[in-house]
Amino acid sequence: YYKPELDKDQTRQYGLVAEEVAKIAPQLVLFDKDGLPQTVRYHFVNAMLLNEVQKQRRALDAQQSTIANQQDTIARQQAEIQEMAARLAQLDKAQSEERKVQEDQQKLWLDQMRALRSELQELQAQLHVAATTKMAARTTPSAFAPPSAPTRLATTPNREYQK
Repeated sequence: YYKPELDKDQTRQYGLVAEEVAKIAPQLVLFDKDGLPQTVRYHFVNAMLLNEVQKQRRALDAQQSTIANQQDTIARQQAEIQEMAARLAQLDKAQSEERKVQEDQQKLWLDQMRALRSELQELQAQLHVAATTKMAARTTPSAFAPPSAPTRLATTPNREYQK
């Protein structure tokens, strides 16, 4: 109720307070000769409100468009991330398999090297035995060896004695 003395029924009424409107949009208020706000120019309020509603609608439409674009971008990026994650998993698997193949190959080479080293040591032992046997055969006569022939002294004529 604004002024009960003017409204005998005291019907609830709604409106704008001129002092508050003057702070925000002084062009919508009529002022008295002392410069105090007297009344709101309601016939301009509707046009101003319509203009503001239209601005808000344009801003809302722009925001909705931006949101839609961002949602599309997010969906595309999520798909790319999933694709990259799948590729990374494949690469990890391939790398793991390659590492296993390399480790198996390295083990095989090490086993072959050990086998070759063992064979080499065996051959060295056989050569050592053969060399030792050969040396022993040279220094001791064999029971089956024929007796050695007497050595013949070389006789050379002495020229002094022949004279």
